[in-house]
Amino acid sequence: MKRLARQLSAVSKRDFQRSAHVLAFLHRVSPRKFQAVAGEIDLDRIDEALRDEWQNMKHDAEILLGVLFTAKSARDQVVKLIDRNFARIKRFPPRLALMAPETALRYVDGGGTIALVNFDHVDWRFGPTVLALFAEQRKELLQTLVRPCESAVAASLSQAHPSWYGEASHFLTLLERECPESIQRILTLMDVEKARVGWTACLKDKTGARRTASILIQAAYGRDDSIGQLARELRSHFPRASTFSPASSR
Repeated sequence: MKRLARQLSAVSKRDFQRSAHVLAFLHRVSPRKFQAVAGEIDLDRIDEALRDEWQNMKHDAEILLGVLFTAKSARDQVVKLIDRNFARIKRFPPRLALMAPETALRYVDGGGTIALVNFDHVDWRFGPTVLALFAEQRKELLQTLVRPCESAVAASLSQAHPSWYGEASHFLTLLERECPESIQRILTLMDVEKARVGWTACLKDKTGARRTASILIQAAYGRDDSIGQLARELRSHFPRASTFSPASSR
């Protein structure tokens, strides 16, 4: 086990993905050996391999740290590694924020940005948990957290195809409950004509897309602008599908 740990400690950035796969396989077939190997990995050497990767961490590096974090034997060291490098991060990855929540809170408190959006893709997977973390621990920072991602959320949720909407309902439910002013700003940024096509298609869906559209319609219903008018039109045409209830989002 020590030999394997030494080998994994010496990997270069291009080998991060393979190292993560080795560890994940070990975790699946022999959890005890996985714990032993992960606990022996020299994270200082991993840090040397990361170098400038901290500025804008790539997926492979995130996955490797994530796999190591699942090992109780390595978890504290992973958190310390993230914490001592947080000042070098330009946009804090949501996955890392959930590994080191105290560091992420301090990062945003200092004016940093959590990367809830990457290349116009909203992180519907980890984003809701990050929102919940801030709502519970530092609610006064929610505005700082969500403002940088609002235009991308608006663009994503006013697309014409329902595939854009399928995973967004949990994110929007938390946002509507914990920071409703943010969802109103998002609605202001919507492309109404695209939204008309997309929301209508979503309401004919039976999956997450319909839940997402119903949340947006409920949030927009009382507005006196074009997005509010659209919400009222869709409510009149799809009274049941467009009515959101918390039970329907489960």
